[in-house]
Amino acid sequence: MIASNVSPNVWRIVLKMSTRFICQFVCLLLFTCIASSAFALPEKDYTKYLKPSQKYLDTRLKRILQLVSLKYYRGMSKRAREADWKKKIERAYDLVGIDHLYELRKSASEKIEAHRIPWSWEYYRRLKSSDGYREGVRLAIPVWIPRYSRTVKLYGGFKKKWEEITKQDRYLGYVYFCPSLKNVNDKRHYRPSKIYIEVSREFAPFAYMFFQYIFREGLASADLRVPIMSVRCGEDTFAAIEKEPPPPFTCAEFRDEINGDFHYRVITKKCESFAEIIHGHHKGKSNHRIGCAFDINSFDFPEVKDGSPNPISRARRQFARDRLHKIDARNIPQWVYDAAEDIGFRVPYQWSYGWGFTDWHHFDCGKEPKMVSEKK
Repeated sequence: MIASNVSPNVWRIVLKMSTRFICQFVCLLLFTCIASSAFALPEKDYTKYLKPSQKYLDTRLKRILQLVSLKYYRGMSKRAREADWKKKIERAYDLVGIDHLYELRKSASEKIEAHRIPWSWEYYRRLKSSDGYREGVRLAIPVWIPRYSRTVKLYGGFKKKWEEITKQDRYLGYVYFCPSLKNVNDKRHYRPSKIYIEVSREFAPFAYMFFQYIFREGLASADLRVPIMSVRCGEDTFAAIEKEPPPPFTCAEFRDEINGDFHYRVITKKCESFAEIIHGHHKGKSNHRIGCAFDINSFDFPEVKDGSPNPISRARRQFARDRLHKIDARNIPQWVYDAAEDIGFRVPYQWSYGWGFTDWHHFDCGKEPKMVSEKK
């Protein structure tokens, strides 16, 4: 009786409003489903970054890198990764034709003497082998970078002091600088990238595999990501040169410079130039000068007590590498040093400057061990 008294126009209005409400409800439901599924999406596939483009290399060396390149697929087990790692190390030695990495230093020394040139990367990298290839190559390596990192240009040359380096010197490439220690330690928001390094031609396959290994572990687990922000390899003297001064940055400062004390505080610093933080000079017959050595994350925070990760330390805490890595992820964890020993690099705790001083993040081809004569 009541329905018969309602006009058709009213029913049309009610039907229209009901339809609109249903559409809005359905849209809201779809949006909720999409949003919830977005949070459940798997992490981005960064596998392609494992093998960066090698645009500066010749065809022959590119082929060698392909043969020693590490494999990876989603869900690849630790056991499978390690088996592949050991297999590729053996292949690299076979392809280069050596039994020990220190043979590269001996070979370089003989070439330097034969050509009567200074023990300098600026001279050595220009030499050509018997098959016509240059001794120095520019190699692309995959790296993990903290978010909000910025690129910083490096220049270098055959000079005795890094303070003498200017933009008139040779451009060496770039490194990354992240002003926030919080972002350095935030591994979940790292992004993949690459850095170019200059190395000896025969040393290149070993360096390439090593940085591939570090990157690949980060693919397997975000917790294993190590920020590789700076790699200093073949050079004599270098410094970071930028027009703008670095922004204020945070770093860890410890209470003392000598002991194993882990009491530290996070402080904010301001420098006038990037060169104060990123610079270096390799003396004498350094393996850097023949492209057979590299330093990782070599930052020098001025006036910071044993600032982490300064390149050289005399504190006993330097050997507690995993603990230092948790404080500042730029410090290299122990598993990276273990991988370096697998491949045959000489690592920091195998030598020192004396009195406890040692490089934190230095790796090289080493020196030929001295033969000890047998006692009669």
